[in-house]
Amino acid sequence: MKNKQRGFIGIIAIVIIALAVIGGGAYVYTQKESSQIKVQVDVVPEQTATSTNEVVAKNPTDKVTKAEPTVKTETKIEVKTVTQTQVSLSDPWALIEKYKAYSKARDLAGLNSISYKSFPPCGSKEDCDSGFGFLESVLSGLNKGDFVNNWEDSKQIILATDVKKSGTTYTRHSIVFTKDVNGNLKLVIIALYLNDEEAAMTDSDKDGLTDQEEKCEGASQYRGDCKVTDPTKRDTDSDGWWDGVEAKF
Repeated sequence: MKNKQRGFIGIIAIVIIALAVIGGGAYVYTQKESSQIKVQVDVVPEQTATSTNEVVAKNPTDKVTKAEPTVKTETKIEVKTVTQTQVSLSDPWALIEKYKAYSKARDLAGLNSISYKSFPPCGSKEDCDSGFGFLESVLSGLNKGDFVNNWEDSKQIILATDVKKSGTTYTRHSIVFTKDVNGNLKLVIIALYLNDEEAAMTDSDKDGLTDQEEKCEGASQYRGDCKVTDPTKRDTDSDGWWDGVEAKF
């Protein structure tokens, strides 16, 4: 009976909050600034008046003729230089803060720009508000100081908390990012792991999958898409992506 209960808990045990997102050590928040020059051209008509006085006096009876002023219109171009600042999102926590800002602003395009997967448009305002509300509640619960584990290479980063016990349940959060060739990040997923056994939370190779998941045991055995991988090797198929990151794709 206990195994059946654990099996049931297992089904809900590993809750993946797919913020890949709505349809994509510790770190110090730094901003790398790159300036782009935008040239703004204002065309200002400038009028220059040129007066010409012509005096004709062939004899004392002649009249003095004053020519009408001639007006020449010149175009004066004023160039203003505007400096724009961009933030390089090569710091994972800076990207999380960006996520929080985009979510608060209900900026779906902004979220898509820093997500590994793009979200589809909202079906309705109610759906949109509900989705953003859920996302904000998840993001608000993430504290930088809790993510004490940093696993990183040239293609991916996983930030993870230590396993914590709450009542009879063990929990752990992890956040998965990918990197492009310039080191800029995309958020793949925020995952919350739950289990009633601490041993089931072990991730020996620190690849983002528990040993139990990699063996397709416990809750994973009920998933039709579970693929057995090596719990002692981060990248079982040697394609450059860690097993846990690849599984989240």
